[in-house]
Amino acid sequence: MRYSNPNGNGTKPFLTKLVEEKPENALEYATLYTGMSLPVVPNVNGQKRPSVGNWTNLRLLTDELPRHFGDQQNVGLLLGEPSDWLTCVDQHAPEVSKISDRFLEPTLTSGRKSNPRAHLYYRVPGAKTMKWQDGNGVVLLELRSTGCQMLVEPSVHPETGEPYRWVREGALEAVETVAEDLEKLCTRLATATVIARHLPPIGGRH
Repeated sequence: MRYSNPNGNGTKPFLTKLVEEKPENALEYATLYTGMSLPVVPNVNGQKRPSVGNWTNLRLLTDELPRHFGDQQNVGLLLGEPSDWLTCVDQHAPEVSKISDRFLEPTLTSGRKSNPRAHLYYRVPGAKTMKWQDGNGVVLLELRSTGCQMLVEPSVHPETGEPYRWVREGALEAVETVAEDLEKLCTRLATATVIARHLPPIGGRH
């Protein structure tokens, strides 16, 4: 794995640029993301619902952003091919994030107060969107790529009201990896999570 600079032009790492420019509102964040070649999607304020139709094909130019981000809308990033294969491992079950560092390479990370490392971002050329579930149908984790978006800072989680935040310690860029390798690691992580969720308590007969 290696760190990836999608612009390939010697620009500063993702989080370094974000910290230095200190955007203060949705429009400034959307402008910064767009300048880093990350297509943005306006979402209804406080929701995970795009406020425009045909959003998977949306490619807003900088001068179009004020029309879509003038009222503190949630900001989504388009994943997969539109963003040079920025792909997110979305950790749903709490057991996943507790053990994921044993399986997945440290990388650009975001989340919210109650789950600060919920989203792990990688550069994964050709990645497919996939989902891993427990036997009872509970979603454990997802690999989100083309056709998906993820809410990012400064958006607000629709259920908890917690703001999304990038983790500013550790990796400053998304690490690049191979799709097949990441899929295998996610499968192992999901398997370990199922075991953790259903393992009898200490002292149990089995």
